Amino acid sequence: GSVAGSQSGRDDAWFKEMKEKYPVPTVDLREVKNETLFNENNTNIQEYFFYNDDDGKSSFAHFLAQYESKPGWQIERQKDFVKIISKQAGKKIEIYANYPESDEAGAEAVQSFFTENNLVPTVVVHRGHSYHVNKTIQDLDLTAKIVSLGSCGGYNNVAKVLDKSPNAHILSTKGTGTMLINDPLLKMLNTQILEGKDIEWSVFWEALGGKVGKDERFKDYVSPNKNAGAVFIKAYKDAVLKEAQN
Repeated sequence: GSVAGSQSGRDDAWFKEMKEKYPVPTVDLREVKNETLFNENNTNIQEYFFYNDDDGKSSFAHFLAQYESKPGWQIERQKDFVKIISKQAGKKIEIYANYPESDEAGAEAVQSFFTENNLVPTVVVHRGHSYHVNKTIQDLDLTAKIVSLGSCGGYNNVAKVLDKSPNAHILSTKGTGTMLINDPLLKMLNTQILEGKDIEWSVFWEALGGKVGKDERFKDYVSPNKNAGAVFIKAYKDAVLKEAQN
């Protein structure tokens, strides 16, 4: 309605003013180049964080069902986490997700496995209530390219993510996250990564809307290229840094 229209007009004016004040930084938020998501072994490493509450358990079950018994995907169950693998045309995805019941032990087991095997995740996914999000963000690495905040990803969380991973493309929601959007979104993302496609967010979002757009909550999801807060925080930091160096 008109309220949303006037709000978006205000946002645009604010954004324009900020862009004039702080030139938008070099990180291009329109797309993620496919090759930046793979390590030297042509493997895309992903880390998912689930937490030990009812929401975490149902999210985990729904997430796993996306891959269980699906052609081309296999699941290896470890003590505290699962590893989900797929290979296609010389490329490989490995998703590491802790069991919600062993949330901290699971996250630590994944981290130890990464350290031992010299693995670094380029896709990091937070699944669970926003009050857990600080734990996920603490574990973020500089190299994270895509970060999904499956819960309410307010701008304060966006800023914290950028502190840890300054080049991250952030998927967030202004409302309450739901597995009915998170899972199709992430599965579609993984399919495109494996197919060797660059992720062009405006095209990706349109295709995603075709799948989940009937769900009212989808309009609260913010794609990285529209994450004005993220763009502004990046630009602001760059400008402050430049001033400090002069």
